[in-house]
Amino acid sequence: MNLSYRQFRRSGVSALCSAGLCLALTGSLLAAECPPSGDRFVADGEETIIDTQSLLMWRRCPEGLQGERCQHGSLLGFNWRQGVERLAQNNAAELAGYGDWGIPTLTQLQTLTSGATCAKGDAAAGGLPSWPDGYFWSRSSPQGKSYVKRTFSLETGQPALSNQGTYGVHLWLVRRVE
Repeated sequence: MNLSYRQFRRSGVSALCSAGLCLALTGSLLAAECPPSGDRFVADGEETIIDTQSLLMWRRCPEGLQGERCQHGSLLGFNWRQGVERLAQNNAAELAGYGDWGIPTLTQLQTLTSGATCAKGDAAAGGLPSWPDGYFWSRSSPQGKSYVKRTFSLETGQPALSNQGTYGVHLWLVRRVE
């Protein structure tokens, strides 16, 4: 097996990688379970947060919010088409230096609340804003129903189904750490 060691820019997050799969290392701890508070979500500059458990890079704040704790602005709501257009605008502008942002899958959104006591504690201590109310778009659809997308509430940890025309669903952009 060919293993390589990688250090991600600005954040100091380290990982062992092989065949495109990386395992995050936080200090001497392999991030396979909830790391100690503050170690799971690491700020990677002013605009992004890396989840050292899932190796996903999240925009620091959902669309419409800004600031270190996302305390400024207003959480924006979109229908599916508007969300896709906003995503395209952010990619064209290379948000935080990247042009490969995406709308998360339901599974990716669920990583934020997996082990809810761990994730909520980490959010308060380590870089994520407090959980915003409302539902967030995922790019996941139930099989055979492309006109419906799964949405997810970070507050309750519950998924729902929303027609693509539903307005007021929030957007939090994500990308895989490379």
